[in-house]
Order: sequence, then C-alpha cells, then structure tokens
Amino acid sequence: MSKESKYRSNLGVLRFLLALWVFLAHTVPWYAVVNQHKLPVIGKVMALLRKLQSNGELHPAVVGFLVLSGYVISSSFPMARQVPALKIKAWAIRRFFRIYPIYLLGIVFGLIFWTLSKSNPLNINLSSTDHLNAGCIAAKTTLISAFTPFGYPNCALQGNSPLITAAAEMLLYAIYGLIIIWLTKRRFAFMFQSIFILWFGLTILTGYLGSTHPNYVAFWIHGSPLNYLLPWWLGVLLVQKFTNHNFLNFLKLALPAFILGAIWVLTRHHFNTNASQKFVMVELNLLFLSLAFACLIYLLELAPQLPKAIAKVENLGYALYALHAPLSLYLLFNHYSYLEIVLINLVVVIAAYAIIEKPLREFGRKLSKI
Repeated sequence: MSKESKYRSNLGVLRFLLALWVFLAHTVPWYAVVNQHKLPVIGKVMALLRKLQSNGELHPAVVGFLVLSGYVISSSFPMARQVPALKIKAWAIRRFFRIYPIYLLGIVFGLIFWTLSKSNPLNINLSSTDHLNAGCIAAKTTLISAFTPFGYPNCALQGNSPLITAAAEMLLYAIYGLIIIWLTKRRFAFMFQSIFILWFGLTILTGYLGSTHPNYVAFWIHGSPLNYLLPWWLGVLLVQKFTNHNFLNFLKLALPAFILGAIWVLTRHHFNTNASQKFVMVELNLLFLSLAFACLIYLLELAPQLPKAIAKVENLGYALYALHAPLSLYLLFNHYSYLEIVLINLVVVIAAYAIIEKPLREFGRKLSKI
C-alpha cells in the first residue's frame, strides 16, 4: 500500500482525533468556567489527559500535529538532490492553498466573534486577547507574528489564539523548501545533526533568558517555529531514516524511548522546580512526546488501514482546529448547551471545508500544474 493511501486512512483519522482533542481541551474547561458546572464524564477524561501537560506547556495534541505534519510532508515530497525548481514551486503552491485559506478564515472568525463577545467579562482571559489592533492582525495575516517574540502574547494571540501553531507550521514548510533548494546545489551531509544542534543551542539560550524575559520563553514554547523544529523534524526523520527498517529494528529503538517516557510521565509532577528547571522539564516533555508520537505514527503505518470512508473525518480536522476557539466562546457566552456547541462547530466546519477548503485545495493543485 502506498504512503498516500495509508495517509488517507489511519493517519487521517489520527489527524482528526488530535484536532478533536484540542477542541475538547479548550471547550470543556471553558464550559466549566462560564457555567460554573463541570461536564461530569468528559471532564474527568480531560483532567486525566492533562497529566501529560503542565501549565505553560505546548499541548500534547499540537506536538502530535507537528510530528505528523513533518512525516506527511517528507513522505509526499522527500528530500533529494537535484529536485527541479518547477517541482519545488508546485509543492509550495499546493501547501499554500492547503493551509493558508482556512488560516485566514480563522483570523476573520477571531475578529468577528471576539468583537461580538467583548462585553463578557470572561472574554479577555479565555480568549487570551484584551484588545484588537490593526498592526497585530496584519502581523498574523502575513505570519510576521511567528517570526519574533516581540508583542507576545497580546499581539500573537489576538482574536484566535490557536492560529499561532498554524502560522509557525507554515514557516516550517518554508524551511523545508529552503533545505530542498539547498540540496539541489550541494550535499547537506549533517542536516539532521545541524537542526538538532540549532534547536538545542536556542533552547539553552531561551532557558538562560527565561528569568528576565518570560514572554520570550512563552513564545518559544508555544509559537516559535524554531522550537517546533524538534517534533516536526522527528516526523521528517522517521521517513528519511527509519521507514525502510523492519519492525524489530525499530522496536529496539522505540521500546527504550517508551519506557523512559512512561517513567517521565509518572514522576515529573513530583519535582519542585524553579523557573529555569521548569523550562528544562518543559523541553524534555516536548522531546518525550515527540518520540512517542513518532512511534505511534510508525505503528499506524504498519497496522491494517481503516476504510477510506472512516478516514474522511480527516477533512474536518484542520478547520475544527482553526475555527473552534472564537466561535465556541461566543456560543458559551450566549448560553448554548455543550451539545449545541459541538453540533454548531461540526456544521460550520463541514461548510468551511465544502465551500472554502476543498475548492481552494483543488485550485492549488491545478495551479501547481501550470
């Protein structure tokens, strides 16, 4: 079975489940805050899952997105020497129309629904936005907000905070494209080692600056494409280095990582740490979660594939992730039940895919062939 057909089944469902996890991780506690009433069953499940994430950490589902994104990009457009420039251009066009239109719609949703909700006293804290600023919106639209920690968090999170991940991911696509261009001219012999050293060095620098520049640390954790390089590049590495290995050889690598990760999850919350030590633990958690998702993706590729009819839920994942936050807060503030919030989000996401995302993806494919 080809990688493309596998991606359309098991990995497509995984992508949707990660988006659903983010949706629930936001809306379940928001519902409890707004209504002063916890959702009994699902609230307990989400509380259990929160043990994978401490305050201030990148959400585990986002880590999974990044590893999966790197894997899929590398499997659909692998690194090779002497890649024609037209092929790189076609790939860039397809990726742009795959992710940017819904990203832009998410910004519009943020502007509309934050404005409609601004009279509610809970809106500022739950939306991570205390005002709207034309310069900040322009920075989000042009992705400038993902380049720099200046203005974080008030600017980078304006209106629709989850979009900060999508902005950083688009920059990762650009980095990947630049490396492919590099490879057409010369051999990048130590590519993976260089990327890891870059991430490790900047992580140390961020930890050093943490006590005097807390906003820079927060940006590094939640919105920096350079920090996202670690999980994203593990996905790329999985394709480039390990997919041709047999399962037993992979298991020799994965099993020790899994055991260490399990010990880490069970013991990490017992440590009392200062700010610098906490940052180290946050980055270690990023590493362990990235390894865990890389192992999961490899196992899903080896497992029997789900029917393509089930994998069609993949089409809803990105729009659900990009649009749910401002819309759900507006519905919560207007006293919709949780079931109504879920159903309305589902209808909006299906409509966004059918009216905007699918046609523009097809347009991008056609444009890339010209």
